Amino acid sequence: MTRNWKKGDKIALNFPMEVQEVQTNSKVESNKNKVSLEYGPIVYAVEEIDNKTNFDQINVASGDAFKVKKEANLLNGVNVIENEKFKAIPYYSWSNRGVGKMKVWLDYKN
Repeated sequence: MTRNWKKGDKIALNFPMEVQEVQTNSKVESNKNKVSLEYGPIVYAVEEIDNKTNFDQINVASGDAFKVKKEANLLNGVNVIENEKFKAIPYYSWSNRGVGKMKVWLDYKN
């Protein structure tokens, strides 16, 4: 197919993405039965500031549903991953709102 392009013409691409649960290498003993969360090429982390009441109990269970949403007022605008148990932010943006606990590897419950 050919097209005569004009000034101002635009192309819009849509690459649908889903939250991926990534298992650690089985040789890493300290991360056994843990997963990290990725959305596209971005690794996510949970921070204590967003999960004050349950930080140490956060886990991912088989069948958990995740919602990705844009938070324009958080860290100059980032996508966050949420479910009923926690909120995760892009790993690259952690520790920008004060000192607190953070983790990437989350306990996995079958």
